[in-house]
Amino acid sequence: MLINDTIKFFRTMKNIPSSSMFPDHSKSYYSKLENGRSSIKINELNNVLNRLELTTSEFFFYFDDGFDGEFVNLFRDCSIHPEDHMRKENLLKHYYSIEMAYSKNSKILAQYYSIKSHFLGKWPNIKSFSNTEKEHIINYLTEKSFYTYYDYVLFSNSIVYFDRRQTLDVTTRMLPIAWESFRDHETKKYAYTAYINIITARIYNKEYDEAKLYIEMAEKEDIKSSNYFFKFSIQYLKNMILFIETEDLVYLNKIYNFISLVEDAGDSSMANLLKEEVSNFALKSKKISDGEIYPNTLMKDQ
Repeated sequence: MLINDTIKFFRTMKNIPSSSMFPDHSKSYYSKLENGRSSIKINELNNVLNRLELTTSEFFFYFDDGFDGEFVNLFRDCSIHPEDHMRKENLLKHYYSIEMAYSKNSKILAQYYSIKSHFLGKWPNIKSFSNTEKEHIINYLTEKSFYTYYDYVLFSNSIVYFDRRQTLDVTTRMLPIAWESFRDHETKKYAYTAYINIITARIYNKEYDEAKLYIEMAEKEDIKSSNYFFKFSIQYLKNMILFIETEDLVYLNKIYNFISLVEDAGDSSMANLLKEEVSNFALKSKKISDGEIYPNTLMKDQ
């Protein structure tokens, strides 16, 4: 929805007549705002939200600029139906071209690399991360002084393909999250997912001491404990390292307890991927080879 459509949607759903939205103004004044013939100012939007009895986060959850909504819906459709040729072609046509890989726009880069990381190994025309692409991402992110939503989406979807030094260079700039208590849920969600991805990658590469350092960093995040998936996932990864190092079945039981919770929550596909992950990387101590594609378990957008 556009912003005027979002206002109209809530006003209609709440059965509020347009004439009562701005009682101190003429009827045409509000009509122009709702129909998009006049731009809405911040103070006017605050008045609208108060009249509609909405929080800003609730309002903007429904609002998008058209481009984002189309991308997200198409991306999700392709994830559910990866063999659907028409959906695939539409996604690649609009959001995936070589020019986008070297953009200086966080939004474009985030969408491009979301496709690349999620469908790598599933669609043959999605190529592995090249060194040039990785250098571009690293340079782009390390040159910034402050990070916002699209930066963290890009970071989360590309971090597992960096080497140890590159990971450290970018991570020390982007994490912990600056001004965390003031950040919106979606921005924090992708920053937290980056932690999960970094730690998982370090475990896959048998770099357990480094994984534990990132776990210590992650445990200091989410000070309000608002993201239980993040908290449980970090504990799951911590238990995996402890089991690998000690072979104590207490930790293995904790791992499978977490997987059972995921399964009970109805996400059987994730639960099965986690079981495969435990089998390969905890029970068999497999290591990712150079150029090998990371398994698509926790390393994806939440």
